[in-house]
Amino acid sequence: MKTIVIGGTFDNQGGHKSKIIANMFADLENIYVVNGGHYEDLVRIYKTLGNFDAICWFANVSNDMPKELRNIKSLYPDKIVIHSKRNTDGQYKLSYIINHALKLKSNLLLEFAKDTSTGRIKGRVLDPLAVVWCDFTEDFKHLAKAMLKRASELTRFTRSKSVCLGPELEPPNITKFYDIIRKYAEIFHEMINPDKVVTRFLGNASFRCQKGFPSFRAGGNIFVSRRNIDKRFIGREGFVAVPLKHEPDCIFYFGENKPSVDTPVQVRLYNHFKNVNYMVHSHVYIKDAPFTSTPIPCGALEEFEEITALADAAQANFCVNLIGHGSLILSKTTDFLKTVEYYARPAPEILRPPE
Repeated sequence: MKTIVIGGTFDNQGGHKSKIIANMFADLENIYVVNGGHYEDLVRIYKTLGNFDAICWFANVSNDMPKELRNIKSLYPDKIVIHSKRNTDGQYKLSYIINHALKLKSNLLLEFAKDTSTGRIKGRVLDPLAVVWCDFTEDFKHLAKAMLKRASELTRFTRSKSVCLGPELEPPNITKFYDIIRKYAEIFHEMINPDKVVTRFLGNASFRCQKGFPSFRAGGNIFVSRRNIDKRFIGREGFVAVPLKHEPDCIFYFGENKPSVDTPVQVRLYNHFKNVNYMVHSHVYIKDAPFTSTPIPCGALEEFEEITALADAAQANFCVNLIGHGSLILSKTTDFLKTVEYYARPAPEILRPPE
């Protein structure tokens, strides 16, 4: 993995280096470090990052400077992007830190805090699902290695693109299903207790076309909730038609709104589990459900293998906990959906403590 690290202060006077950044990445292979400099140099660097697999954007820039350098992921959507957040005064709660990562579309976030007993700076690595990949430590070399290890893992996961096939197809009016997912969305929201502007934690829902819509069923469609919509207020207008037929690296959808990022996995699950008609995905856990073994990010196709390893293809009405991610109900009927008991994931969820 070829990685660039941009840290230190950038301003119109030439900036200055960060001792922490210099210490973290000293002597590491395949790491190109830019530590402080002129703001105009930072603008130039921002536009020339395409040759790197991972971009660690830790630059310190005054709020008075132009905000053009904040959308790294928009310019480089296929790269692993890691941001940092300075929290040395302890003014930011975990919910704010996670929302910061979500807004920037970070794959990972490096949080700097201060140890209240020693006054020394420490850091930890976490992701937008509040999973900690290295808990707080003052060993910055170890912190860098742990961060780069998870970044390297993320480069190996497989994803599928989404392509629009044509105009929107109207979803069926399954009132009972919509009522159930709105009720659960309220429960998820209370369990997760996100920052007030976060709507992305609530997971997604999907269902096969049932009676009354034979042309849809004959066409092999499912309906999946729109990307990033708040499920507490969702109705039939919040669902996107998605054909069950797909290509190895591509799924399709109808209309202007993209389906949830988890849709490529769910399409494959519906094709595999022929008796499953409904799915509800959330970012909380389900009581007594089995766990997958590998932490996999939202939308990565490897999650399909993890889930199918836990259930026979003929099975219906069962639940799976996705370690470090959340859970999934796979159901033949809406009645089974109402029997599930949820509980909150740890916040944060520490999967890798410091060694």
